[in-house]
Amino acid sequence: MWQSHLALLLAFTTSPAGEGHCSEKEFDVEVPSASELIARAPDHRDEHVIKFTEAAVRENTLRPDPRYFAAILAVQQRIPRWVG
Repeated sequence: MWQSHLALLLAFTTSPAGEGHCSEKEFDVEVPSASELIARAPDHRDEHVIKFTEAAVRENTLRPDPRYFAAILAVQQRIPRWVG
């Protein structure tokens, strides 16, 4: 599972210089705070978005990297909101 998360992280968030690590200032969009992204996950209602958000927050706790939060934002924007 962590390999899938890492693949999504790297696919949606890369450093403009092509390096493996980038700072928050290198993103093209404003990435909301961790608490805002966490609050958005259950409102989205898609189980994959909720699980991905939880996993990315957990991984960020172990290995802090602003790309985790950019990946959460990308997933929340790209996966259609579940209505049902």
